[in-house]
Amino acid sequence: RLRVVPDGIGKLCPWTSLAWNDSQPWLPMLPSLVGDLDHLNAEEDSGAQGAQGGSRLQQQVRLQKHAEPMASPAPDCTTALFMTSQGGGGHLAAARALQECILDNDESAIECIELIDAASLVEASISRDSLPRSHSVYNFLMQNSCYQTAGLGGYLASYAVKWRQTALEGVFQELWDLKRPSIVVSFIPFFNAAMRASLLRSLPRCRFVTVVTDMENSAARPWIDAFDETSVNHAIIVGTESLELQARHLGFDGQSVLRCSGRVINSKFSIAKEVFEWQPPPREREKFVICFGGTAPMKAQEIAWHVIETFPERDVVVVCGSNSSLFLKLRPLGEDDSARCVVEAYLSAEQIRDLFLQAICVLGKPGAGVASEAAACRAPMVLESHGLMPQEEAVLKWMTKLGIAVTVDDFCNLPADLLMQVDECTAALAAQAENRAVFEAADFLQQLMQGSSKRF
Repeated sequence: RLRVVPDGIGKLCPWTSLAWNDSQPWLPMLPSLVGDLDHLNAEEDSGAQGAQGGSRLQQQVRLQKHAEPMASPAPDCTTALFMTSQGGGGHLAAARALQECILDNDESAIECIELIDAASLVEASISRDSLPRSHSVYNFLMQNSCYQTAGLGGYLASYAVKWRQTALEGVFQELWDLKRPSIVVSFIPFFNAAMRASLLRSLPRCRFVTVVTDMENSAARPWIDAFDETSVNHAIIVGTESLELQARHLGFDGQSVLRCSGRVINSKFSIAKEVFEWQPPPREREKFVICFGGTAPMKAQEIAWHVIETFPERDVVVVCGSNSSLFLKLRPLGEDDSARCVVEAYLSAEQIRDLFLQAICVLGKPGAGVASEAAACRAPMVLESHGLMPQEEAVLKWMTKLGIAVTVDDFCNLPADLLMQVDECTAALAAQAENRAVFEAADFLQQLMQGSSKRF
């Protein structure tokens, strides 16, 4: 049983297996993992210069579950490809959560899971690396709080994908022909129509599943395309009623849509409900948590100072994510014992869970991942009501409708009665059902692989 471990986030895997391949012109940008690939691109450029016939570097990084590292899967190994991206952090987090849940089950029909950076693959094959990577641009905008500009990029991407649909199908078909997967699972918007159409041509019996990690389907983030002749093997996993209704409106019947108990998050959050029952109410807790998901904005430094000055008797924890500049700027504050501030970079799902369980509230933006994790931990969120990306507006609407979040005009001008407002969310948070979406999705994929799903 093989686990393909992303390198870069947490530097989890030190083993790198390199193989040359002359026949696939786009393979230099085909990562079998997700992470920071800049140093690998540099290695590839230097290696390719000495290779004959335009040889390309194909990177394969695998960590075998019960054997020696570096082992390759057997030819008959049941392999799943998880299509994700490096933009933000929510797509990758959901993919890794489901990967972990499946491979931790010794009876799983899926023996190997590879994470594919689909966005970088597409960009490299179309632009030949002549343009900046979209994830680099997106994360730069996140760092600088340019959320509406980043949201506009979604509309542009949607248009570009439709414009290059045929070319994209060719790129993905090459990937399917090379990898020969048993099932393909997408955790990203935009490319699902191209992936399912090319997969049906290349491997007609291979299942294609989309795990929607947003709360709604939209023009800025199209997850669900209208049902057509290429959709016969396509199933959709959703976490909200509105997504289920949207899928049915686009032609997918109830047998093609799995409605889960929430958005897919790490299984570590499944015990949060039990722990919450003996936690004190929010206003009696000690920590304010500032968490914007995978990439915190530079503005988090100003927010931290304001919270420290407004609530000097409470601790403040800032999760910087991939924003190393913010981490370096805040590190002196974290080393000052009198400031009662803790500065973190990346945290594991278990660490995030424990942090949220101790939180008075979580200050951040309404990303679907962080919002779902906070709800699972019964932690109120404090959100700004403006400057949101289109997909975040649906999350804000969901949280305020349930009464599990407080909205403010400015993080740097918090209301005097903030503690009272977050306390009012306690009853609504306690009433939330347990999020078991990752187990439900894993079970559904297992049924598909065994051919026992009643949905197909």
